[in-house]
Amino acid sequence: MDVILFLSMFLLFIMSIVLSKFNLTHPAVLFSGVWCVSSFGCCFSYELTHEILELPTVLFLVLFNMLFIFITFLFTNLNRKKQPKFNYEKIKNKKIKFRNSFLVLGVLFYIFASIYLLKDLMRMANAVGKVTSIFEVFRLARYADTVESISYSFLSTYLMRFNLAVGIVSTYYATKYFFMKKKKIFRKFFIFSIISLGFTFFSAARNQAIILISSYLFTSLFNFYYYSSKSNKALFKKALGGLFLAGVVFIVIFIVIGNVFLKRMKDGTLTGIVNSLIEYTSGPILAFNYYLKNMGEYTSPYFGAYTLNTLNNFLINIGVIENPISILAPFMNNGYWQLNVYTMYFRYLVDFGGLGTVLLVIIVAAFYGILYKISLSSKNKDLMIPIYSLFMYGLIMSFFEEKIITFLNWYIIIIIMIGILKFVVTKFAIKTTTIKQSTIPVLSHSQTVSYIR
Repeated sequence: MDVILFLSMFLLFIMSIVLSKFNLTHPAVLFSGVWCVSSFGCCFSYELTHEILELPTVLFLVLFNMLFIFITFLFTNLNRKKQPKFNYEKIKNKKIKFRNSFLVLGVLFYIFASIYLLKDLMRMANAVGKVTSIFEVFRLARYADTVESISYSFLSTYLMRFNLAVGIVSTYYATKYFFMKKKKIFRKFFIFSIISLGFTFFSAARNQAIILISSYLFTSLFNFYYYSSKSNKALFKKALGGLFLAGVVFIVIFIVIGNVFLKRMKDGTLTGIVNSLIEYTSGPILAFNYYLKNMGEYTSPYFGAYTLNTLNNFLINIGVIENPISILAPFMNNGYWQLNVYTMYFRYLVDFGGLGTVLLVIIVAAFYGILYKISLSSKNKDLMIPIYSLFMYGLIMSFFEEKIITFLNWYIIIIIMIGILKFVVTKFAIKTTTIKQSTIPVLSHSQTVSYIR
């Protein structure tokens, strides 16, 4: 069954690429691509998990993924118009400069934020154990946050959210100006892209790094297609190369955080790291397979308990829900292996049943299709593309866990921050001037001859 699932997902991926006319930024392509990778991992996972995929799981995942892909194409193709390439005449006589004062302010902000976050991590770590090294600070702080409910301070939380907005906006502008061949201003924004990615280590987890890498992937691909003057065939080959590079960067960061900070890459050897990657990619599908076989073990105590956490947090605060459950899904255990992530479909299914899952998949797929179409056709791409790229996190993580509806409160806050940053960048950080044309008069043929004599 694992091979059948992989071949089915691979065919859906190829179908999505063809239907999108080889556009790797299309949500259906990215969605089917990550599921293809995840299902491939299932082919090598039995020795690690002893979980055998069954036919109902394969049918469910193939049919619901087909539904998601169909709906996204349905909404992206409504009133479809060919998207024009960027007109370089607009910037032919323009000089674009990033004000150095904002670069200095940005670096000073990150110095302050890093010192504050490190102190906050020390507070959390010391509350649960003895700190013996800098790596132990991150590990113990993670334990304090997830197990002992010792949370980050309010300011730390918003500094990390603001960092995500900075990373998304700076990467959009960096890739935009790179493909516009404005190398000087590209370097300034690229500095902030790298700093923001490194800053995610303060979260002592991988989620925030994945948010940025998912956004980086989309903005890079979009700006590559939009601003490049190359042929479609050449574009596709280079885009595939960029996709591969993004995957390598993601794996490196995943391993570093997992092995150094979280101690979750088994024994740290090459074999242990490979086995951990197989478990992480295939595990959610196999856990979902276990859930479908043992649905009686899982119940939702109140409406949308595992999915509508933004709404339920409000209801908890006003006393409507008196006995809230953890937003984390319960662990499955087949006697050999345990996990508590079950793909995006688990939360829909346990909370709302089969028909509710169909409805939610349609709504989510329609949302991605509509927002993608709006973003491409918008005259304000400097705002809409970064916002859309933020939602790539939910799409990329769909094989792993539901990160679309459950992350809604994060999305709203970061969108507001992206809007503020876009305003600041365009109004204050970037200075655009017109290059004056040569004032030498153009001589007629007769005047030229007379002058030469």
